[in-house]
Amino acid sequence: MALLSLFNIDWKQLAFICERLDLVDKVCQLQDFQTSIFEKIASYPDHEHEMFNLCYMPKSKILKHNLLILKVNNKFLYSQKFKAELTNLIEFLALKFNNVTRIDYALDFQFLRAGLTGSRFMELLGKNIIDLKYKGKKTIIFPSNHNEPPEYVRFGNHSSEFNIYIYNKTKELQEQKDKPYIREQWKNCEFLENFPVFRLEISFKPDKTKFFLNKDNHNSFNNLDNILNINFHKRIFNFLIKNKFRFYYTSGKKSMVDLFYLPETQENSNVRMLVDYDLKGSDNYIRGVINFLEKNNNEIRAYYNIDSNALSETIDILKFIYSVK
Repeated sequence: MALLSLFNIDWKQLAFICERLDLVDKVCQLQDFQTSIFEKIASYPDHEHEMFNLCYMPKSKILKHNLLILKVNNKFLYSQKFKAELTNLIEFLALKFNNVTRIDYALDFQFLRAGLTGSRFMELLGKNIIDLKYKGKKTIIFPSNHNEPPEYVRFGNHSSEFNIYIYNKTKELQEQKDKPYIREQWKNCEFLENFPVFRLEISFKPDKTKFFLNKDNHNSFNNLDNILNINFHKRIFNFLIKNKFRFYYTSGKKSMVDLFYLPETQENSNVRMLVDYDLKGSDNYIRGVINFLEKNNNEIRAYYNIDSNALSETIDILKFIYSVK
């Protein structure tokens, strides 16, 4: 059956507390590099067939010594064929779910309501005839020929609570890295082969997004059953598009317009927004603190007699926690 849009989770990164770190290398293949935050990186079950990427053994004492970050491989996210393996891994390593550190939602489309094609929608965004009601910074990238529609539109930046991307997915797959499993999905949904596919992507970090509550006023992302339920994510996505990220015509009465064919869900949403606030101010404050520490690193260490690596570790941890670059 032909679909007018296709919903997927494009990035899912989870934080666990691992009670059996000694067993990780028994079921995973270790990588031969580190990060600034973690001493060990591993692939499950191995590099060639990686389903999960694991980062563990934090270098700083600020983070819990048994913190483990698990990222689901993109290919398995699209097929959703990872849940049984994740359940087994949770049991074997005695993993306790802590929070979601990042999640990206993706909606692929060729046509929109009001008779718009994806290309025409990008053109209207580039000309500011249609815009998004969102406080985040707007970035537009045009092709070398400015008479053509934009290739990429982004709302938000590194300090924003949410980032929204709209771009030509077909062109990205052609010019960067092809992903056959995405093209196979398009084929199964009977997308037209002679029309480009565009993508609306919403990226955010639920552990710093405090207003997703269920009817019992609990953060819905704190429940692993929800995190593994694709219908939960569809409801969250629909909620965001209907309530937080509204497109509108910039002229006249600036009326809102419902453009997207949203994914169907099996349940009604119990999610509501507690407070619609922007963390940009608080993140800018954190950014200022980090910049100050970096600029005055030597002076601060000398004055307070701080170990040479301690301050650098603190700066790295702040960047990791607040995703400031």
